[in-house]
Amino acid sequence: MPELGFVVFNKRRNSRSIRISLSHGGQVKVTLPKWVTYHEAQRFVTSKTPWILDQKVKVDKKLVNGQQIGKYHSLAFTPLNNYQNPRGFVKEHAITVKFSDNLSSDDPLVQACAQKASNKALLQEAKAVLPARLNMLANEHNFKVSNINIKLLRSRWGSCNSHNEITLNSHLMLLPWHLVDYVLMHELIHTKVMKHGKDFWNEFKSYDSNALVLRKEIKTFRSSI
Repeated sequence: MPELGFVVFNKRRNSRSIRISLSHGGQVKVTLPKWVTYHEAQRFVTSKTPWILDQKVKVDKKLVNGQQIGKYHSLAFTPLNNYQNPRGFVKEHAITVKFSDNLSSDDPLVQACAQKASNKALLQEAKAVLPARLNMLANEHNFKVSNINIKLLRSRWGSCNSHNEITLNSHLMLLPWHLVDYVLMHELIHTKVMKHGKDFWNEFKSYDSNALVLRKEIKTFRSSI
């Protein structure tokens, strides 16, 4: 497609709407319901070209030496003589990626290794911080939470089911603290009002008058490194 290059279209039986995603390499992938024609899906993607190009710029950003990852870790690329396949290590507050000096830190294999190690570091941070922070807010505002799970989620910051079990995205550690708390409160509100709608946002605003402002702000962040 003009401007976007090669785009993959897949029809799926369970899809209810057209969804656009980008791989870590920046390739555009489109999932559509069985009843939507490819021509209609292509027109939809064309209408979203400015947004997709903006997302491609973000996806194409590479991890760099000295970059802060989350709240407590920093990333170091270490080229070594006669080193074999790239390997990542997470120890205390350091993420170290070791690789052969025949490669560069921009090499896709090295970047993939850095991404994997950074995700591991973020998961460690999230497990150490988020449950206690969520429980603090729950106790402060008298919410009931039955269980807390921390994992890497690809498309959402968190979720809450009808059993008051809350799942949080480890990539929350990439957000400013005030937006971390926004997500935690968002999921706590779901323990009282499950579905989004007027009742949900009225309930949320009774705890935080800035809820809708924060809702708009968090849309400027992506749940990936």
